[in-house]
Amino acid sequence: IQNHLDRFRGRIYGPICLEVRTKDPLHAKFIEQHCPNNVSLSFVCEYKEDNDLLLEELYRKQKLRIHTQYIDENAPALKNERILNIEQFAEFGLYDWLDNVIEAPELVLNVLKRQAAINRVILGNVNVDNN
Repeated sequence: IQNHLDRFRGRIYGPICLEVRTKDPLHAKFIEQHCPNNVSLSFVCEYKEDNDLLLEELYRKQKLRIHTQYIDENAPALKNERILNIEQFAEFGLYDWLDNVIEAPELVLNVLKRQAAINRVILGNVNVDNN
């Protein structure tokens, strides 16, 4: 992909697992355990034609087993509604949401929210087991 960037209209991210950064190794472990392989090993395309080109060249022609992700610009926006207020449960060991503790390009975060629901995963510490 890197050798053929001129063939793509937009940026190609991926695999997703290489685009995600965390400050705490424990959070990296959480994301690895939570995301299915077909998502974490996916490439993310900004444009549909780039997605189609990537699939044609790598999957169909070269027979490589790759996964690609593309979010149509007309797709409904994601609602970032939280199912509960974590501050109310801090005493029980709940401390943050998975999407808050990772850094990645916005498009990659959107794919992770849509495909792995990282915005609905609550993180807890050792106090969770004690309660």
